[in-house]
Parts: sequence; structure tokens; C-alpha cells
Amino acid sequence: MNPPCGRSRTRSAGEADPMGVAARFFPGEPRKAEIGGRYLRDHIRFHLGDRERAGLERFFELAADVGVIDRAEPLRWMRG
Repeated sequence: MNPPCGRSRTRSAGEADPMGVAARFFPGEPRKAEIGGRYLRDHIRFHLGDRERAGLERFFELAADVGVIDRAEPLRWMRG
């Protein structure tokens, strides 16, 4: 088995300690750190399922349709 890449290790660390991530992002601001930690813990998902991937692809297609981006490129997914 291959060792996890840097992004995988970072994601795993963030999943394991969302309150610590928020505390490092908001040093000296415990209220903001608490809110940020709860947000990371309760609302951020680190893995995308088929529906989420399809939605993200559709988002870029629509962005291209209205001229926000030049064209929707095929998305490349990182494994790990």
C-alpha cells in the first residue's frame, strides 16, 4: 500500500481535530475558533459521493453557460 500523500494526511488531520484546526486559524479568538470548529465538524464533508461529484460538474457547466468561465474542463479527482 502506498503511504498517503500530503493532501490525504492534511485532510485526515483536519477530520480528526476540527477544533484544533479552527483554533490555529483564529489564535487568541476563542469564540471564533469555537464557531469555526463546529462549522468544520458539522458542515464540511471531506469525501464526495456520486451526487456531489455530479453537482460540482454541473456547477462548472452552468458557469461556462453564463460566461463566468470560458469552458467547463473535465474534473480530475484525487484518490486517497
